[in-house]
Amino acid sequence: MNFPTTVDPTWQTIHKGQIHAVGVIESKLCPLCGIEHESIDHLFFQCSFSSSIFSKLLLWQGDRRSTMIWQEEIQWAVLNANRKNVKATMYRASIVACAYLIWQDRNTRVTQQKQRSHEQITRLIKASQYNERAEFIPLKL
Repeated sequence: MNFPTTVDPTWQTIHKGQIHAVGVIESKLCPLCGIEHESIDHLFFQCSFSSSIFSKLLLWQGDRRSTMIWQEEIQWAVLNANRKNVKATMYRASIVACAYLIWQDRNTRVTQQKQRSHEQITRLIKASQYNERAEFIPLKL
């Protein structure tokens, strides 16, 4: 599975408030957890659904830290994941794939009432990294 090299769903979430105001969508609740109001910080990674995915990916990579909200995660990446080693490459690929698939699942839930489990999304990301870097990433699904 190929993922974009960058992800910026910010503008789409900002517009959700405007879309809700004119009655196009019914709820401002997060379509992933159904509990909190949707925002970028909630979707990435305060939401229990998305946090579960990213936490599992961090552990898979040997990183035992907690997930942070989107801006903090990006700041961490700028400071720590800009090297050309395996761990930094895996982190960058994981955060992009994670954001892409979470956003994709969010949109599918809203528009088609279909959803994937956090386990399915985690497996997709791990498998994509394994397929692209089979020589150094063990597959632990």
